[in-house]
Amino acid sequence: MGFHVVLRVIAGLIHLLKTNRNIFIFLGLYSGIDKAIDSLDLDARQKELIKGIVYVGNYCSVVQLGASFTDMLDMNCIHDCDKYFHCQGNYNAVYKCKPEIDFIAQKDTRELTAKLVSDLREYSQIKSGRHAEDSAEDEAANMFGRGGGNCAEAYLKPLNCSYDPETGWCGTKSPEITSFMGFLYRGASLFGNFVTLFFN
Repeated sequence: MGFHVVLRVIAGLIHLLKTNRNIFIFLGLYSGIDKAIDSLDLDARQKELIKGIVYVGNYCSVVQLGASFTDMLDMNCIHDCDKYFHCQGNYNAVYKCKPEIDFIAQKDTRELTAKLVSDLREYSQIKSGRHAEDSAEDEAANMFGRGGGNCAEAYLKPLNCSYDPETGWCGTKSPEITSFMGFLYRGASLFGNFVTLFFN
């Protein structure tokens, strides 16, 4: 199962729980969510991380990270640019989403959601044997973004990345939305920004 598909499943579960939380508590339906996640063709660590993301439940942060990961693929600009997208996705997940307080822990959920999604992605890549060698660098970029760092300053020119955040272009080439998932994430991200701007 592709990572972007997993993120869409997670976002859907979060939305379901957010809009029906009292019903789920009253009817004791949370065990059904656990069973649905346990049925996925993933290992125990991946399922544990997914449950953490779902129950922490920050929909906006999941969407922001999904949009960033999709951009990284759709821009055909991965060479020397992946650290920027890791960093910026985590930054957006924490600072572009309005604060949400966890129902049980009574803590802001943005940073924890970003960490859990990033951990899931890194673990899944290592497990599949892809890019395991630079996982530590990816995690450093994730943490830098979550901490409010300037991702463009740290990861564009210093790493010879040709992506331009102002235009959304890689070098002089106009970006194309090459995947349906990219279209969905971008639309959800724009809608989330609109809601945050006008209703925060």
